[in-house]
Amino acid sequence: MPFIDGIELAERLKVKFERIVIVFISGHNEFEYLQKAVRTGVQDYLLKPFNAEEMLSMLDRIKSKLPINQITYSG
Repeated sequence: MPFIDGIELAERLKVKFERIVIVFISGHNEFEYLQKAVRTGVQDYLLKPFNAEEMLSMLDRIKSKLPINQITYSG
């Protein structure tokens, strides 16, 4: 991102949208960066490159943690 990094964006989003679900998709494979993401409230993290199975697994993990009234379906 040109002006702020993912950690700062996540922090700003959490302040403005308390119940937002944030997932990082990144090429950063550094422990310190992951720690900062977790402290910020990021729910999950996918390391690039990833495949469809990894994405679906991550979505299932997040869905299982959401309160039932926060899960919406479209169709």
